[in-house]
Formats: sequence, structure tokens, C-alpha cells
Amino acid sequence: SHQPSARPAAAREPQRLHEPHGGGHDPYTPINQILGYTRLLVASLQGKVAPQHIEDIRNIELASRKLLGIVQAMENGDEDAPSSVNVNVASPREEPAVHAEIEGGGRGAILVVDDSRGNRDVLCRVLQNNGYRAVAAEDGPRALGLAARERFDAVLLDVNMPGISGLGVLSALRQSRSAAELPVIMVTTRGASEDVVESLKLGANDHVTKPIDFDILLGRLDTQLTLKRSREQLSQLAAELSVKSEFIRKTFGRYLSDDVVNRLLSSPEAQLLGGEEREVTIMMTDLRSFTTMTENMPPEVVMRLLNGYLGEMARIIIARGGTIIEFIGDAILALFGAPFATGDDTRRAVACALEMQIAMDAVNEKNSAEGLPTLQMGIALNTGPVVVGNIGSEARTKYGVVGSQVNLTSRIESCTVGRQILIADTTRRSAGAGLLLGQSHALAVKGFSHRVLVHELLGLDNPERLYLPERRVEILALSSPLPVVCARLAGKRVEGEPQSAFILGLSPFGAVLRLHPRPAPFTNLQLHPSVALAEQLGGELHAKVIELDPRAEDVVRIHFTSSPPGLAALVQELHRAEA
Repeated sequence: SHQPSARPAAAREPQRLHEPHGGGHDPYTPINQILGYTRLLVASLQGKVAPQHIEDIRNIELASRKLLGIVQAMENGDEDAPSSVNVNVASPREEPAVHAEIEGGGRGAILVVDDSRGNRDVLCRVLQNNGYRAVAAEDGPRALGLAARERFDAVLLDVNMPGISGLGVLSALRQSRSAAELPVIMVTTRGASEDVVESLKLGANDHVTKPIDFDILLGRLDTQLTLKRSREQLSQLAAELSVKSEFIRKTFGRYLSDDVVNRLLSSPEAQLLGGEEREVTIMMTDLRSFTTMTENMPPEVVMRLLNGYLGEMARIIIARGGTIIEFIGDAILALFGAPFATGDDTRRAVACALEMQIAMDAVNEKNSAEGLPTLQMGIALNTGPVVVGNIGSEARTKYGVVGSQVNLTSRIESCTVGRQILIADTTRRSAGAGLLLGQSHALAVKGFSHRVLVHELLGLDNPERLYLPERRVEILALSSPLPVVCARLAGKRVEGEPQSAFILGLSPFGAVLRLHPRPAPFTNLQLHPSVALAEQLGGELHAKVIELDPRAEDVVRIHFTSSPPGLAALVQELHRAEA
């Protein structure tokens, strides 16, 4: 008879020795606990008991590792694995327990989440012995509650738990805490690669497999905490740097353009003490007779007057790419070409000076509307080599400038009158084409062996098209010259003997004066009128020689640098008398 062919032998199915939360028991859990406790016992009893006892404990650990090999071989379907070995170990029935906390050292606070009391206990003790503070939770809800109330440095999270799984807990944690803020190391069953992949997708930092190799666990935990603390330090440094940068930006933003501030902040060298030589154009400005004008004003009015003027001038300097080095009372010191050069620094300085003088009309209109006095400003520009850089100490530093060219600029500025711009010949040569110039003078400057050629700047052609308004005021010729005593000033000191002089013509801003010998251009004069005229003026006159009359060797034109309160009324009265 026909015999049915024998069926081929079926391949041996791997024996699944662990069912996470269904039938059977997980053999890895008790093996893991045995390995953990033997490690703890060896560490705690070393040197306290006979060496033979330590050896007995190590033999238990060795036997457990051999048993682990058998379990893993049987799971893999290894033909050589002894199938008679029974590793189904019944777990004792556990009652739900509130979370336990085991105090440890200062290496960090770790939240241990596992539904097995034995696993929680051995993990917490291993962590405690290695300097950590361990807090245990037996399920997902308790773990999430603890994480919401307390600060932890890391979480050890079992994947397989009843109720909310470890993956569910991880997903909930990541809603409020990033992987950088709270590292989570997942504890997965050996061979459960899908759990590893899913946990990494949900934001786990790392994983270990059961049975846990505690050296690997501690190494990975230390790595994650080191990364976390490094990120926190970087974050703190970034926050401190942000605060400092914002302070620098707000502080220097008053004196520098946003572009220069950004470049300074991005340059580490900008914070170092030290200097470098640069070719720059130096600007110095000053208000004429500001001290005399404000000596009887209330302080708050003085500051309102000064801040209104300085605010508008600073705005123009910054817009033109200048660097304000200092406000010195009513004076301004600024640079063009430092800390960064652009190639057109001198031309920008020239345009800036013209725009500043033009803007003084608006400043004075506002002052007049507020009942404040009219201001007149002189500006000097000079181009040359200086040393610029951070000056001071580690505790207090400022960006400054030193050099003989700074002193020269100051000397040139002292020769200006209100509403005037004087530029050095070096600035004229460096500014390019299109400068409109007035009179030129060779100044004898204290501290310099040679005369310095300067020019009066009146405007700048294309493309800037900036021009000073015509300032030449008609001077009323007097039919009866006014006698005065004239003294020449060197700074605030009278130089030489006073001499008799006559005012031939007069305006609210200047006069035509006859005296012999006549002084050189830019000489400062102090005029003392007769007693009656002095009472009418309400004070003495200060002036600067701005022009020599080519038709008469004893006649000069002067510009008043200090005007007493009665001058305008006197001029009006003389105009009516001469009409």
C-alpha cells in the first residue's frame, strides 16, 4: 500500500522564556537582581568577612552568568542549549508601594521607574553606592507625578510596565522636558529592537538591556549627565554673554552704529587691553561760551539744554559711521576709521560735520520754543595717525585714542567760531573731490614746530550735496565809532598790554574793529566798553578775529564768542538811530 511520505522535521522554534505582561515569567528579572545584589554584597563586605565568603558570593555571580547564557541560548533556538533546565522562577506577589527614596551623594538625582520591587531596589542601591541620590517609582503615573514635582538629573525607565508603558511615560516626559534638559535611559528586554528604535524616536537619550550590566549602565549614565551639565554650563554662559552683550549693545549703541557694535561683539580681540596705530579722521566739537551762558541756570535746565544738543549730534555721528569716544561737558570727541576702517572715513567725517552744523538750526528752533538760549558750535577735523584701543584696567576699560594728532585737532577746534568748520589740510587731501572751501590759514600751533594749514569748510558737492547756509550777516556801519579797550587772550589769560580800539560796525554776531597793531586771524579778544555802554550790555564782550580787511592795515572783522544779554537790544537801538 501506498505510504504517505514522512513530513520533514520542522525547524526547532526558539523558546520564548519571557512574556512581559501576559503568561509566564521573565527569567531575566531574577537573574538581573541576583547579579546586582552579588555586586552590592562584594562591595559592602570586602575587607569585613573572610576571603572565602567573598569567593562564595563571586561563585553565585558566576553561576548566574552561566544561567544567563543558557537562557539566551534557548531564546535563540540554539540546538546545544540544555532544554531540561527550568528557569521559570516565580516572582513573589507584590503589593503596590509608594515610591521609595534612597539618599546618596551629590552626583545627581536619578528617578528609577520599574514595576519590579527587586529591580527598583537593586538599581537604587547600585546608584547610591556610586554617589547618586535615587528615587524609585513603581509605575508610570507615579513617575510622571514625581517628575512634575521634583527636579531630577536623569531617569532610568523600564519599557515593559503595566498600565502606562515606559514608552508612554517617555512620550509624556518629552512634552515638557527635552532630551538635553532631562536625559532618559530606557531599560529594554534583550532582543526587543523595536522598543529601542521606538524609544529613540520618542526622544530617549540611550538604552541598556536586561540583564543590566551595571558598569555599562553607570558609564552611560555618567556620559549623559556630563553632557547635560556641559549643556547647562554652555546655556548659562550663553545667558550671561547675552546679558553682557545686551548691556554692551545698549551702552555702546549710543556711541557706535549697530554694525560696529555687532562687529565688536563678534570679535574676541575687541575685549583685550591694548592698542594699534591707525590713520583716522578726528572730530572735535565745542559750544561757544556755554559755561558763561549757563552759569546762572538751574541744573535741570542746563542738562535739558545739553542733552537736547548732544542727542541730536550723536545721532548724526552714528548715522555717518563715526565712533563717539567721549562727551566732555559740551564737547564731543569722535573718530572716523576706528575701530573699523571703511575706505571713505574722511569723506564721511566731512559730510558729518556739515550735517551737524546744518542741524543746529533745528536744535535752536526747539530751544527757542522751550525758552532756552541759542547755541553755536565750532567743529574741527584732522586726519593723521593715532593709537586707538582699549585703555584702562581689567576692572574698568574704555575705547580711547591718544597721540599728537588729537592735541592738534584740539588746537584747531579752539580757533573755530560758532557755526564754523575748520579742517586740516591732511583732511582736505584725504576727503576727495568736491569740497567747497572758504579762507585758508597757516596756524602757529603750540607744541608743533611748523605751521599747520587749515581751511574753512563750506560744503560738499556730489553725491552728498551738503552746504552750510549763508551766514554773512550785514554789519551796521556806525557814524560814531564806539571806543573800547581791547585785550588779547592766550587761553583765559590776558597776553600783553591792553590797547585802545574802536568798533566801526556792529551786528548781533560780530563787529568791525580798528586797532593797531592788528592781531592775527583766530586771535581771541576781550573787549571792555565804556562804563555806560557796559551797563547797557550787561557784561563784557569776547570775540575772535576771523578776517583781516585787505583795504586797511588796522581793521579786522571779529566774531563774538560770548554775547552779553543786552547786545541784541543795543544793536536794534543803534539801527534805529542810524536809520
